Amino acid sequence: MTMPADLRDLVALEARVQIRAIRTLPADPALGFALRRLLFSDEHAEVRAAAAIRLGMFDVAGPWLLDAIGDRAPLVRDAVIRGLARTGTATAIDALADRIANDRVWWVRRAAIYALAAIAPSEIATFKLALDDPFWRVRHAAVKVLAVLGARDTDVRDEVVASPPSASLTFLRATWGPVGIEAPDRATSTTSLLPAALLDADPAVVTARLAADPHVANLALVELLCDPHLPLRSLACDRLAEAGDPAALIAALDWLDAFQIPHVADTVEMLLDGLGDRAVPIAEHALARTDRPGAGRWAIGWVVATDFEPLFEAALDRARRDRALRGGVVSLAEVDELAAWAAEDDRGALTELIAVELHARRTADDTLLALLDDAPRVRALQLDALGRAESWDALHAALGDAHHGSRAVATRHLVHARQIDGLAQLADPDPAVREAALTAETAAALVGDRDPFVARAAIERLVTAHAHAHVVPPAAIAAAVRALADRDPELRARACRLAIHDRAPATLIRLCELAADRSAGVRAGVLDAFEHGPDVANRLRALVAAPLPDLARAMAYAYLLRDLDPTAGELAHAALADTTFGAHTIALLHAVAELHGLVAPRPITVEVIDMPEVIEPIATPATVARRAFGRTGFAVAPLAISGAFDLQPSTLRLATDAGADLFFWEPAYHGLTRFLRTHAAPRVLAGSYHAEPEMIEADIDRALRQLGRETLDGFLLFWSRSAARIDPEAYEALARIKRSGKVRAIGFSTHHRGLARTAIETSPWDVVMIRHSAAHPGIETELLPVARERGTAVVTFSALCYGRMLAGDGAPTAAECYRYSLSQPGVVACISAPRRDDELIENLAALREPLLSAQRIAELRAHGVGVRAENQRFNALLRQPTRDAAAAAREMLAAELPPDHVVEDRPLPRAGTSRGARTTLGTARRARKAK
Repeated sequence: MTMPADLRDLVALEARVQIRAIRTLPADPALGFALRRLLFSDEHAEVRAAAAIRLGMFDVAGPWLLDAIGDRAPLVRDAVIRGLARTGTATAIDALADRIANDRVWWVRRAAIYALAAIAPSEIATFKLALDDPFWRVRHAAVKVLAVLGARDTDVRDEVVASPPSASLTFLRATWGPVGIEAPDRATSTTSLLPAALLDADPAVVTARLAADPHVANLALVELLCDPHLPLRSLACDRLAEAGDPAALIAALDWLDAFQIPHVADTVEMLLDGLGDRAVPIAEHALARTDRPGAGRWAIGWVVATDFEPLFEAALDRARRDRALRGGVVSLAEVDELAAWAAEDDRGALTELIAVELHARRTADDTLLALLDDAPRVRALQLDALGRAESWDALHAALGDAHHGSRAVATRHLVHARQIDGLAQLADPDPAVREAALTAETAAALVGDRDPFVARAAIERLVTAHAHAHVVPPAAIAAAVRALADRDPELRARACRLAIHDRAPATLIRLCELAADRSAGVRAGVLDAFEHGPDVANRLRALVAAPLPDLARAMAYAYLLRDLDPTAGELAHAALADTTFGAHTIALLHAVAELHGLVAPRPITVEVIDMPEVIEPIATPATVARRAFGRTGFAVAPLAISGAFDLQPSTLRLATDAGADLFFWEPAYHGLTRFLRTHAAPRVLAGSYHAEPEMIEADIDRALRQLGRETLDGFLLFWSRSAARIDPEAYEALARIKRSGKVRAIGFSTHHRGLARTAIETSPWDVVMIRHSAAHPGIETELLPVARERGTAVVTFSALCYGRMLAGDGAPTAAECYRYSLSQPGVVACISAPRRDDELIENLAALREPLLSAQRIAELRAHGVGVRAENQRFNALLRQPTRDAAAAAREMLAAELPPDHVVEDRPLPRAGTSRGARTTLGTARRARKAK
């Protein structure tokens, strides 16, 4: 049975245990403080994100969340922003606006739009700017926010409508009433440099062709760095890195100013950072330009990371011209210039960076103290500088500061200098202050502190102070003995070293029991205590002669045998003759004694048992009418289940109990993977995003290994968008794999019904997976008749039209949407992708009654007409205008560079240094400046 969550679980080694505690612990101030610590210190992004989300329920957590909004992990930034949507105040407006404008991850920008609307709906200008975001989902978020605001306030509507015309604005205006809609102009002013073969609509095909063509121009490859298909942009990146063509690399810099297009800025940075010496002229070029701040930001980062002194001055000059870049060069600037920059800073973010730098230099405390910014972080650094200067009066005054950071810094300095005893601060409600007040004399009182971080700091302080002492204070021993029963293994492990000084037999028994603790750290702590504690051997000998639990006595014997006690031989025979021990304990003790030559070896019989993977039997499923899977020879239940939302195996079991037996799987579906590995009966539909035969077969082999199977029931070429992806040559490549027995059925998935029809007319594909709903009924006349005639199984998806079918007057249920598709002759199965248990249960109703009446089919079609019209308007005005990111690339490539920015081909001055060396080099540079 699972134990109830405890605050100590927040410091568990397993992230899943931490997250469970974060989500289930009752809300109180102690939890809030511990979550704050996790948010800023835990190494797992998932844990930090969970902490941020839970902190969003604490009214006092707004400032903490705001401090964490720049977390390196987008998952955490998104969680912080969601928390701010509830707890944030006007102080969060600038930070959220900055995320909307500058975050590289589109879903973080989207979250920031919603959060800003929740906190400050009057920020119309920021929402209007987001209407021009390069990614349609972000634009859509801005549209939805403005639509609601404008519906309530005609002044907002008038302000928005007065903006320069755009497709997004037209879509928005239509939400407030009828408006004329014109088709967007998709003409481009430039021509792609890519050869025609690489302009195929299917990126998998482009990847395969690029891999086979080593002669594609380097400048053309830059267009591919923005492609959503990871293998394609990775291949282009590798080619550019290998060629090292300065003109192409300089062109790639432009992508750094299009960072809002998903993946592209990260891809370019990875490319440039890996160049080594060859990055020098590229960085030099980027610093000389004034029109590309993104390129300048990368170049400054590269110079600082690699400690490349020849470009220090160029980096500083670039930052002097652009205030937004100054934060990247604070480690290069002189103290006077940093002070001047801080005086010009009107938002505070740069001043905080400058304060951190000045504090690290240690010789610039006067300048640090002169900073006028009152931000908590700056104030804490200034107090630390005052502590170094022994300005006790100022620190005493800070003991009453409202911010915990300032109180903690002041407390630490004053306690360390013995200006105060810290007893008053031990009662502070904030654990950061209590931890700062710890001393060797007061630590014993806080070993049992409710905050797990304070408790750890307290036991560490006790051990540091007394571990090597011959006489340990009774209070320290008593605190350590209590910690032996603590839920936190770190406390149990550290406490062993002091608890061994306790002469009570019960404590020694407890230590012997902990020698079998689940935690390796605790076991090591017991061994360390036995080896360094007072009179351990004699106390253990007395222990084994006394009545005590078998486990403790066995562990005592094991230690004495291991330690080659003078009476070890006698003890060994006594241990092996103890009739109270079980066979496993006797075998363990015999092995220890034999290892040290205390008893003669005995013959060992090894019984080899073949333990196949346990396959959990499935209960007799509900009776469901199955449908033939085309001409493959097997049949399936009509509702297939996707593992896209990572439902747990126990939930997926509900599907098989209801009669479902076909599951749509991809490698990232971890919950479904675990389920299928232990349930052999369900059939699996998998696939590949590649076009090269060898890569496709590698994906098949990988799937078989992950699922522990010899055969996949169906395998698809995912997201096929051109005839070249599914031509007869592609079919034959998959057919050869099918003949090998690795798959039973081969096919493809696509949104294009004309493409699918041509493919199955040309080659005998076994299965087609295609979009179908009452809003997109085209396959009913254009594909299904041909599929029935040729024996091709049709599996449909998107029956809910991304949830749009479920909205509006007379909207159907989800189960009815699946039934609509399953009612069409020729549809073998429809895929459902439930997000939660309740959705799965609702959707499984389609298995019991997979067909709709003719009247209900007509009603769903009528509802679908409206959904389709809205969807077409959405695609035309909001989604499609910047769908092709390569068009944006061509426009940037067409822009000519000024002649004075051309980089000459010349020898490189020195070896480059990888980006991973930033910390070490930055420390070395600060040390030089401090001299």
